Amino acid sequence: MSRTPSRSNEIRVGLLLLVAVAVFGWLSVQIGALRSFGDTVTVTVRFADAAGLVADSAVKVAGVEVGGVKELEVDFDAAVATLVLRSSAGLRSDVRAEVRARSLLGEKYVALVPITETAPLLKDGDTITNTVAPVEIDQIIASIGPLLQDVDPAEISQLISSLATIAESLAANSDALAADSATLLKRLGELAEIAPILKEDIPALLAEARRLARHLDRTAGKADGLVDELSGTAKKANDSLDKVDAALDGVPALVADAQGVVDTLEPSADDLARALASSDEAVARLETILKNFENFDEEALRRLLRQEGVLVRLRPEVEKKGPKARK
Repeated sequence: MSRTPSRSNEIRVGLLLLVAVAVFGWLSVQIGALRSFGDTVTVTVRFADAAGLVADSAVKVAGVEVGGVKELEVDFDAAVATLVLRSSAGLRSDVRAEVRARSLLGEKYVALVPITETAPLLKDGDTITNTVAPVEIDQIIASIGPLLQDVDPAEISQLISSLATIAESLAANSDALAADSATLLKRLGELAEIAPILKEDIPALLAEARRLARHLDRTAGKADGLVDELSGTAKKANDSLDKVDAALDGVPALVADAQGVVDTLEPSADDLARALASSDEAVARLETILKNFENFDEEALRRLLRQEGVLVRLRPEVEKKGPKARK
């Protein structure tokens, strides 16, 4: 009778132990103690400064945890972190590693930023060389310190006084600003009322603008045709002018030849004029002689010639009368 309760207690203790082991395993996975389970890739990354980064720190891509920091070592003046990454993340060899702060308490994690999708996948033993060192608050304060030393308190006081004056002027002009704001809102309301009308008219205006654009295109085409025709006419006119110029080039030679002919004919014209004048005188003399012979007596001429010993046979007028005269 006493063995049965003891056995049930043993079963309960065993079940409680199994539940405790399961909870412990779940907590181990959550805090990264057993992140190496599954298909993983182990790589290293060198940081110039890994302050705040510890073993088991998270490794994230776009805020999603893809692994953890296995260990940290020092290599001369650089921190070398060994990262265990899930192969399913598909990280490439050109990924960029940065140390970022998870919270204001100083907890850090490693953020991986993918660069391309064509680089080879990371494999065991690879080293990530593209890194960005974190910026610490003490470094910022140290860099701002020299600037604060150069600040003149009098200038700061003057700046504050100027800001106070600006604030007072804004307060004094607040009513005017409010009125202007109300006017602006009113105009915006009027514009909102007009907007639907404009929305209806704009398509018609756009259609008219397109029609005018097409008309302008056709007019431009016609103008181009006219320009081409004018160009052809101008070309023909130029060709005609070239021919006229070529013809005019021979005119001086023709004028010179004509002038030579005129020069040659001028002496002949003078001789012809003199010959015509002489002929006119001879004709006048001949006319005078003929007038003298009109009244000349034929019988007196015979006698004169006979006295001179010249025998002249002249046909008597009787012979001119025909055969009847001879009888």
